[in-house]
Amino acid sequence: MVTFFVGSNSSSSINRRVRNWVEQKGLVPDATIDLLERKDVPLYSADAEQQSGIPEVVQQDIQTLAQSHTVVLFSPEHNGLVPAVLKNYMDWMSRHKRKYFEETQVVVVTTSPSQGGGARAANYLETVLPIVGAHVAGTISLPSFNERSESGELMTESEFNKLLELAACC
Repeated sequence: MVTFFVGSNSSSSINRRVRNWVEQKGLVPDATIDLLERKDVPLYSADAEQQSGIPEVVQQDIQTLAQSHTVVLFSPEHNGLVPAVLKNYMDWMSRHKRKYFEETQVVVVTTSPSQGGGARAANYLETVLPIVGAHVAGTISLPSFNERSESGELMTESEFNKLLELAACC
């Protein structure tokens, strides 16, 4: 199973648009695609965990991740880092299960209107995800989203082929 994980809480997320485009292009033909997209998880704190426990949705999503052979993580970049909503969700997941990716293959895809394409967020995730058990197969940063959006092709053929290769690599 392939799981798409969108690390944004914006209803107009350009990363969600890339995810939708990738799904329409058929990343993995005949694959079951599960979507993790959490906007409603409370801000992590030890007090919140002690008072309410780990949210049920976090526990369910860890089960989904355990069944996935590949996770494609679409992440924005906010001021050179991953968005707070993604970091918060990662914190909650690690409280339930430290190595929540359990050797799962992860492909990181970032995009941004800037020339950097979210590369700093991709570098951060490439460093942090192995700590929680992920095998990071690779990263793809897509710069100049607005220009890509105007053309209708959110990835070049070579970028899409790289994604296909990374998603099937291990």
